[in-house]
Amino acid sequence: MLDAVNPSGKGKNGVNATALPYLNRNANHFNMTDKREIAYFLSQISAESGLQPIAENLNYRVSAMRDKFGYQALRMCKKKLCKKIRVRRDKLWTQTSHYAHHPQALGNYVYADRMGNGDEASGDGYRYRGRGFLQITGKNLYRRMQDYHHQEFPDDINNLLNNPDLVADRNHYEYAVETAFVYWFDIANVHDLAISADATVKAVTRKVNGGQNGYQARLNAFNRLADYLGLTKASQ
Repeated sequence: MLDAVNPSGKGKNGVNATALPYLNRNANHFNMTDKREIAYFLSQISAESGLQPIAENLNYRVSAMRDKFGYQALRMCKKKLCKKIRVRRDKLWTQTSHYAHHPQALGNYVYADRMGNGDEASGDGYRYRGRGFLQITGKNLYRRMQDYHHQEFPDDINNLLNNPDLVADRNHYEYAVETAFVYWFDIANVHDLAISADATVKAVTRKVNGGQNGYQARLNAFNRLADYLGLTKASQ
């Protein structure tokens, strides 16, 4: 199944073989048995990470930095009426040399004061940048991941808040894989959508990614696995 969804990870020393026991352990633990959900899950994590522990790359040139992070959506409420407004992150327009091609500075700025992170000076933004098979981001999600791991695997106590790089460590695939399952079943609850009649690759991608980044790769991966599992191929 992994070779079908992630052909580049095949081979004697390929990443698919390394990831397999951790995927099986967590699939059994979460009782992931529905074939269609398995196809959604594996195609999403393959497209996001290539089944490798990875960390978010925050090394951007000016134009790409502004495209991705130049604006933020804020929820403004007055009495009982709320709306989202788009606000420019001024420093990415006025201090470009400080943030472009400076991953640590960029992460500390754009992820500051949200998701449980401290202010820009705290360093939390870069410290808790996206990592793992489904890229958990922010101190709050690292804490939830740590709590889950300690509860389910009490013989392996590691402080992920103090050592977040473990989630992207190639010698510790277990954490990168676990983040994907915790995100899928708990943080974003993709599970309920994936087993419903409303599930499509587009809908699942939006739930996982917040948009449609890499949609075609996710669709192609799903359909390769659908062939293998005898499922109907997806058109969207």
